[in-house]
Amino acid sequence: MELPADFLPKVAPFLGYVDRVNLSKVNRALQDEVKSWKPEVKYIEVQCNQNRSIMTLDGIQVHYENVVQPGGRPTTTCKVTHVGRRSKMLQNANQLDLILSDVETVLRNPKAQLEKFEVFSTTGFEQKIIEKLGLLVPQIEAKSVNLTMHCSAGQETILSSFQSGVLESLVLNDMNCPGIDCGSHINLVTGLEQCQRAKRVTIFTHSLRPANFKLENLTGVEILDMKFQREHLTMSIATAENWLNILRQETSDLPVFKVEVPFDFQLQDFVRHMRNVTGLAVQHHGNMCGLNIAAKPHDYLEMILQLTPHALYGTLRITRKLRVRA
Repeated sequence: MELPADFLPKVAPFLGYVDRVNLSKVNRALQDEVKSWKPEVKYIEVQCNQNRSIMTLDGIQVHYENVVQPGGRPTTTCKVTHVGRRSKMLQNANQLDLILSDVETVLRNPKAQLEKFEVFSTTGFEQKIIEKLGLLVPQIEAKSVNLTMHCSAGQETILSSFQSGVLESLVLNDMNCPGIDCGSHINLVTGLEQCQRAKRVTIFTHSLRPANFKLENLTGVEILDMKFQREHLTMSIATAENWLNILRQETSDLPVFKVEVPFDFQLQDFVRHMRNVTGLAVQHHGNMCGLNIAAKPHDYLEMILQLTPHALYGTLRITRKLRVRA
C-alpha cells in the first residue's frame, strides 16, 4: 500500500524520538524519509549509576539495567526498557556502555540542535562518559548544559566537546567532591571559551574555597550565580573586597554576581572595614548592609550583603548599574 507523499511529514510532529527510530527500521524508504526530518530532540538527560542508568529524550525515559541473579551475582545481560513498552534483554552487554552508545548516536546527528543537555553521575563512572563525549569534539550543539559529577573526573574535558557561542546557560556541580585539590577544576572549567561565552553560569561547589575562585575568568558573562555548599568554605572580608575590585576593573562587564556562602565575619565588622577602605557611607539595617561604589565612567556597582538570621551564612550580590546624568 502506498501512502500519499505528504502524509508522513504531517505525522512527524506527533512522533517522539523513539517512535521515529522504530519507524526508520521498517524499510529503506521509511529510513530515508525519517532522515530527512529535522530532529525533534530538544532535551537529553543522562543519569549514570552503578548498575542502572536512565536516558531521557524529551520526557521519554529509557532504562538500562545490568541483570543480577538471585543472591546478587552479576551477569553479562542488560535489560533495556522504554517506559510503557516491553523490555529487551541484551546478552554480553553493559548498561553504561549501552546508554553512552545511544547518547552518542543522538549527538552525532549533524542536524541535532539541543536546547538542554544534562549529565548526572555518581563517583567512579565519569571516565567512560568523558571518553565517549570526547570523541565528538567539537560537535555537540546545545543551548543549556548541566554537568553534575565529581569534579576531578574532568568536567572541563566534557565541556570542551560543546560548541562555544551556542551555549547560553551552564550549570556546574562538583557533587559532594571530597578532594583537597578538586577546587582547581572549577577554575579550569571557567577558563574555557565555552564557559566564558555563555550568558549565564551557575556553580555549585563542595570543594572550592571562595578565596581561590578566579572571578576574573567570568567577568564577561551576563549572570554569575555561585553557591558554596559546605560550612568550611567561608568567605572573608578580604575576599569580598577583592571580588569588588575585580568587578571595578575596566575589563569587567559582569552585570550580576550573586554568591550564597558562609561568612567568617560579623556584619558590623564588614561595615566598619568598607567605610575605612572606601571612605563611603555604608548603609546598615539589621541583617543587611550595602554601598554604591564607582566602577567605569558610566556605571557603578551596588554591593549588598545579607546575613541569614542566627547563622554566619548569607548572600552577597553585586549589581552593575548605569549612572543617571543630572
